[in-house]
Amino acid sequence: QMDIDKWCRQTCGILENPWKHGRLDDKVTPFSWQKRFVGDYCYLLHCAVLENNEEAARHLLDNGADINRTCDTGKTPLMLSLELGHHTMSEFLRKRGAMEPPPVKDKEPKQVSPPPDIKTGINTELFLADESVLSTYTCSVCMLVPNDPVIFPCDEHIFCEICVATQTKCPNCREERDGRQLKPLKGVALRTFNNLQLKCERGCGKWKGTIADMKQHINTSCEKAAVKCENIGCEKYYNREDITTHQKLCENRAENCQQCNETMQYKQLTEHNTICPRVRIPCAEGGMNCKRYERRNEEQHKKQCEYQIVRCAWQQYGCQHSCQRNQLEQHEKQATKEHMEVMRNKIQELERKVDKMQELERKVDKMQELERKVDKMQELE
Repeated sequence: QMDIDKWCRQTCGILENPWKHGRLDDKVTPFSWQKRFVGDYCYLLHCAVLENNEEAARHLLDNGADINRTCDTGKTPLMLSLELGHHTMSEFLRKRGAMEPPPVKDKEPKQVSPPPDIKTGINTELFLADESVLSTYTCSVCMLVPNDPVIFPCDEHIFCEICVATQTKCPNCREERDGRQLKPLKGVALRTFNNLQLKCERGCGKWKGTIADMKQHINTSCEKAAVKCENIGCEKYYNREDITTHQKLCENRAENCQQCNETMQYKQLTEHNTICPRVRIPCAEGGMNCKRYERRNEEQHKKQCEYQIVRCAWQQYGCQHSCQRNQLEQHEKQATKEHMEVMRNKIQELERKVDKMQELERKVDKMQELERKVDKMQELE
């Protein structure tokens, strides 16, 4: 069996047994060569992985080390072993229940801005029509081709509705509006406008068509379209080609606890592990010497644990000794004389109480006799 104390001193710079007083998961300050992998702090299990020491890792896990605790750089022991190429160690950690990290090839994609609430015009450079035709449908206010083209009451010039909604004069000919309404395109002008060909405004480079078709393309198939993450609580947008990758990595994605199978958001798993009733936890009293048990069985374990601190059965007679349950029998054997002494003292105390009670009874009897005599004297008078 390995000398774990010696390993802790040599590998982790720890000068005392780390699980004395329940300190197995205290932070460790790594050596300088280790910091490039784990940052400014890690835990004993990370050190075992860095050394590729499966025996030390098994010893730590058997005695309560948290297999999914992260170091300063956010890596679990399994993530660290995969990074270092320690395949045997990785398989060992998986068998011991380590949580699988996201695939290394999946990196968080770049976040994009959500689609604007108000749709502006379309850049003229995207259109394939002649400039002479395109100029007829270009809004002179924003110099873009309108998504929602309207004709000013002068009946000559086309604009974006949003650009001239509050205008009182035509931006081109300056004709007064005089309360007249903006008009939608009709007839030949509308048909020509609807047939204008253009490239995808999101820049996917794989589509050409009309303005009406582009809206459907962006809403259904464009790889560069901004799409909102479907995970509950996530408000981020990504290109459609990246959204699947993000949803696999999203901290709001649904995951099952490996112990109790309860479904929750991934970001809640670490906190859940601190309260999960099925997680096996180390004994607070026995540490490495006592087997781990499920959190839900903690009260039952305390009633049976050999290392639980209990009071001597002679406490009611005056013995104030406390010890681990597995030492109680030895104490009772060694303290027979002391127990007889506390029993004798207890008996003497009880005898004194009995004597006092008897004395009180005699006094009561005497008082009652005097009361009877007084009553007789009063009758004679």
